[in-house]
This record gives sequence, C-alpha cells and structure tokens, in this order.
Amino acid sequence: MDLQLIKDYAQIAFWVVATGLALLTYINAKKSIFSSVNTEYQKRAFASLEKISAQLFLYPDNEIRFNHLLVEFPMEREYKRFQQAYQENPLRIQVCGLDDSQFSHPLEWEILTTLKNSVECDIFLPEEVRKPILELLSSRCNASFNAHVEALSSYIKYMQESGNYESLKEEIYSMELKNYYIDSLEDQGFGVDSAHVWNKTVFGIISLYVENFHKKVKS
Repeated sequence: MDLQLIKDYAQIAFWVVATGLALLTYINAKKSIFSSVNTEYQKRAFASLEKISAQLFLYPDNEIRFNHLLVEFPMEREYKRFQQAYQENPLRIQVCGLDDSQFSHPLEWEILTTLKNSVECDIFLPEEVRKPILELLSSRCNASFNAHVEALSSYIKYMQESGNYESLKEEIYSMELKNYYIDSLEDQGFGVDSAHVWNKTVFGIISLYVENFHKKVKS
C-alpha cells in the first residue's frame, strides 16, 4: 500500500471520528439546553398552577373545599345602593319601588372573569389543565351573573309585597338578598356540595399532571 493511500485512509478516519465527536457533543449540548428550558418551563407552569389553586380552593382542616362564595356578602354593594336610593328619596321608593337598572355585573362575576382571563392568557399553563379550569370558570361566571339578576328581581318583588322599605334604614346587611343569590347558584348547580365536586375534579386533574411530571423525571 503506497504512502498516499495510507494518508487518504488516515484522513478519512480522522474526519469520521471528528464528525462523530462533533455530533455527540451537539447532541449532549442540545439535551442540556432543552433540559434547562424544559425545567424553567415546568417551574413557570407549577407557579401558575399554584396561583390558580390558591384562588379556586380553600384548605380548612386539610380538606379541599370550593370557595363557594368568593366574598362573604356577594350582594352587599347592591344592598348599599338600595339603601342610598331610599335615603335620597324615600317617598319615591315607597310609591314606585326599588329599581335594578343601575346594576350591571356582580362582584363575584368580576373576580371570576379576571381569573378566567388570566388563565386564558397564561402561556405556561398546560392545555390539559387549562381546558377544565376554563370550563369551570365559564360556568361559574354565568351562574354568578344569572344569580345576580335573579336575586335582584326576587328581592325587589319581596320588598314590594312586604312594603318593608323602612328596613333599608338599618345598617345590617339584608340576608334575604344574599339567600336569593345563594339559592339561584344552587339551582344552577353551584351550591356548596355540587361546587365542591366540580372543584375536586379540577384539583384532581392538576394533581394528576404534577404526578405524571414527577414520573417522567424519575424515568
């Protein structure tokens, strides 16, 4: 075998080995880079899930519960407006009754809508978790809006029939107004027990996602 041929074979072998090493280096570097990116993504995803869970769930006595009412008195500001209207013109209220035309959305609806929009815009939330959360929030928003309308209508009718407008002078929050709201939520499938089931299901989906992620990491 002449010297030139040996040089050619040696050069070919060199480039094969060099190319192989370069490919291995690239593959390892790629794994490292994507592993870092994936880890950072998962951190953001878990942070988002933790934030949403804190807003959706309560944990008294180590038991998962639904924030059945996001505010203690969901119709309080509506009641205060009724009080203000009566203070400004009691004779008109006694003759014409209360008016609900000044109200648009309930406070709970505003809170839920804000949370729903943040879930929709959160790019780090995995889709298998985002979808059931949005379904829950959309249904709960609709129920809150409908309960608000129903509660106002029922309370106005109750006050007209009872004629007890003098009670609007009292500082005590009207439990009738709150109960109308709660009853309507119950009729729409968002009572205490049914809402607990809804959110326990969503919590289970979140927990399953976290559990599956840990299994992937271990494997």
